[in-house]
Amino acid sequence: MNQEFALAQMNLVKVLHPLDHPAMQEFVDQLDYVNSLAEKADGFIWRYTSEHDVYEEDILLNMSVWTSVEALHKFVYSGEHLDVLKQGAKWTQRIKGDSTVLWWIRNYDFPSDRDAKARMDHLWAHGATEFAFTFAKPFPLPNSATS
Repeated sequence: MNQEFALAQMNLVKVLHPLDHPAMQEFVDQLDYVNSLAEKADGFIWRYTSEHDVYEEDILLNMSVWTSVEALHKFVYSGEHLDVLKQGAKWTQRIKGDSTVLWWIRNYDFPSDRDAKARMDHLWAHGATEFAFTFAKPFPLPNSATS
């Protein structure tokens, strides 16, 4: 594990209804559980928490920091998290463009929602770069001498 850098991620979820709508109850009931799965996962470092986890009116954001792309990928695409992810069509719809953005941070320099939004906007405008990338097109750890 690299001690100087960590991987930040933000993902967006477009919900079909407001969170207080009865059709969203099962989704809302799972949020704390899914967050606890992340916090117990190998490679987890930090999770953004706010009462205002909203990117736009009907788009929620989730942001966390991990030790590596591999650790985050393993959490997202396996186990109980994957089981919940597969149920997503009941409560969410695809957004236009990428829904997850990744970027390297210096350890413990946790990102703000404003920084994450800038990374996502950059990804949407320019595609994957060192500044903002995806699981499909990851970038290696930065060179600490130049970062």
